[in-house]
This record gives sequence, C-alpha cells and structure tokens, in this order.
Amino acid sequence: LTDNNTVGSTTGVISNAASLVSANSEYLSSTTVPVTGTGARSLEVWFKTSTSGTMHIVGFGGSSTSTNGAAFRLSIENGSLFCRVYGGYAGFGGSWNDGAWHQVVLKVMDSGYVEDLEMYVDGSSQTRVSGSNLTLTAINTGTDSFFVGQNIDSGATQYFNGDVDIVRVFDDELT
Repeated sequence: LTDNNTVGSTTGVISNAASLVSANSEYLSSTTVPVTGTGARSLEVWFKTSTSGTMHIVGFGGSSTSTNGAAFRLSIENGSLFCRVYGGYAGFGGSWNDGAWHQVVLKVMDSGYVEDLEMYVDGSSQTRVSGSNLTLTAINTGTDSFFVGQNIDSGATQYFNGDVDIVRVFDDELT
C-alpha cells in the first residue's frame, strides 16, 4: 500500500497498526484491487476509533458513482457500521466508536446483492437495521482503486480518524 500524507503507526492487535488522522488527510492506497466482478468476497479488518461522523474504513472497486454495485466499502457512521456499494447500502446498528478494537468480517456470496451481505463484529452476527436498494443492486466491483482510511470516491473524502490493523480481503465467502 502507498502511504499518503505520512500515516503514523501505533500498537495494533498483532504488532503495529496504521494510525490515521483525518485532519491530516492520511490514508493508504493501492491501484491493485483484490476482488473484481461479481465473485464471492469477504473483508476482514480490525479498527479502533472514538470519533463520530461518517468515516470510511476500507474500500475497493470502481470509482464511478454512476455504476451500480461497482464499489465495496466499509464505513462507520455515528457508531453504526455500513457496507456501501454504488446504488445501495446495508446498515448494521451498534455503537462501535467506543475507542476499543473491533474485528469486522463482511461477506457476500458469488453474484450477490446488497441484500445478501452478512456482517460479523467481534465474532457476533449483526442484524441489518437499514438499507437501500437491497434486492436491486448486484455487487460487481471494478478495478480502479483500493483505499484504507478514505472513501474510494475521491470527491467525497471522509477520512478515517483512528487505528486500522489486519486488513484482509478474500475471494471467497468465509464460513
């Protein structure tokens, strides 16, 4: 990953973690996208924050907001976690901006829709509390970008303020 604006480090879950400061526009990026198309995928990330507001933790795929399903991203919005794709989203309640480490696993089956998303936080299945276009938006990620700590749509920055550790993307639906 490319370090943008001098991302700091801190003690992580295992070894070191990225310490991102939103006021400094810090993020990590890559032009290599881990999963493209409609294939199954799972995203795992550990994060810690005590900040409110809307912040993007990790995301990848297409940067064109006009292509439904092209993005796959995890954000935290006033403590609740959201998976957003262009054209739809699934929200999972909770208050995860408590300053503690949390493990998120987000998964979707092959040729899945937003409705098919499953989220686990700290090993517990989360119930969807809100969503948009759940049955209409098929996930079909593009090849444009991979970001940790910033929205993949560069026009809507929403930098993450906190720590991120152990980001993994799998090209399969984890059990």
